[in-house]
Amino acid sequence: MNAAEKREIEAMFKQQADDMIGKIDASFKAHVGILRGDFKAHVGILSEDFQHKLDLVVEGHEVLRREIREVRDESHVNHEQTAFLLKAVS
Repeated sequence: MNAAEKREIEAMFKQQADDMIGKIDASFKAHVGILRGDFKAHVGILSEDFQHKLDLVVEGHEVLRREIREVRDESHVNHEQTAFLLKAVS
């Protein structure tokens, strides 16, 4: 095998390696694109789920606030009645 044949074989191997690298790169880019789409969808779902849970927490706080007001108002009425009865007794 002379030097020219050796360079020709090396060139063929280099071309094959470049082709394989190009195919692998294209395949990787295609899969990354799919993964990015899946990732965006997954993040969207998680965001919606988080927003739903946050809405439930806010709703729970509103219910608690309303119940606290009701208990405070009832307590105030009871306090006024007790104060009136104490004045009446004394």
